[in-house]
Amino acid sequence: MRVAPQTDPPDFDAWIDQLLENQYIDLQGWIPESTLDALYLALLTEEAAGALRSAQIGRGAEVQRRAEIRSDKIAWWPDEPEHPAQKTYLAYLKAWWLHLNQTCFTAIQGGEFHSACYPPGAFYARHLDQFRGDRGRVISVITYLNRDWTEADGGQLVLYTARGPISILPQWGRTVMFRSEELEHEVLPGKKERRSITGWLR
Repeated sequence: MRVAPQTDPPDFDAWIDQLLENQYIDLQGWIPESTLDALYLALLTEEAAGALRSAQIGRGAEVQRRAEIRSDKIAWWPDEPEHPAQKTYLAYLKAWWLHLNQTCFTAIQGGEFHSACYPPGAFYARHLDQFRGDRGRVISVITYLNRDWTEADGGQLVLYTARGPISILPQWGRTVMFRSEELEHEVLPGKKERRSITGWLR
C-alpha cells in the first residue's frame, strides 16, 4: 500500500486527488513526533485517571451501548481543548479543512474528537460514520499511536472501497482520512492494546 510522504508544507491538492481516486488518504509523517509523543502521554494520563468509558453507538435518545457492535473505550475531547498537544493537533487539521473549504466548498466549521483505546480482543463491527438524518460529519480522521505494531498484532482498520477491502495497520503516526458518508469500515480485534485519536471534520 502506498503511503503519502510528508511534505512541508503539505500538498493538500495531492491529498484531494488521493481522496477522489482511492476514497481515502493514508499519511505517514504528517503529525510531528513531538506532538505524537505528547498525545500518547495525554491518552495514558486519561486512562490512568479512568476517563475512558465504554463507547456507545447512536445519537440523542438513541444512544446505547452495544458490546456486540463495538467494544472500545473512549474519552471525548472538549470543544476547545486546553491540552497543548490536542490544540496543536487540531491546528494541523484546521489548515487542512480550510483548504478543503476554499477548494471543494465543504463548509467545514470544526470537528469532534476523542481519545480511543481498544483492549486486546476489542473490535468495531462494519459501519458508516454518518448518522441517519444528519450529514454533519464530512471527513473521518484517525491518527494511530501504536509503536512497533505488526501484522501479527491484528487490529487492522478495514475500509470497504469500491475496489474492494483495504486493510490498514494501526501503526505509530499513521493518519487515515475518508469521507464519513461514503466508506463503510470496521476495526478487527487486536492482540494488544490499540490506541488512537479519532474524530470527524464537520
